Amino acid sequence: DAFGRDSGRGHSLPKNLKIFKDARHEMTYDVNEKPKIVIYWLAQVLNPDKPVRISNEHQAFDC
Repeated sequence: DAFGRDSGRGHSLPKNLKIFKDARHEMTYDVNEKPKIVIYWLAQVLNPDKPVRISNEHQAFDC
């Protein structure tokens, strides 16, 4: 599952999240004339004191 792959790559959140799978938003767009689908889920951080790490491919995050 893509969420499992992407949520665990590059940051420290997956074990610290409660995912609400019924609360999702799907976006579709084209990149280089190929369709892409992005799905966002609502999530709650279980331990807000745990630091967040982001990978080099991401520039920043907002809290």
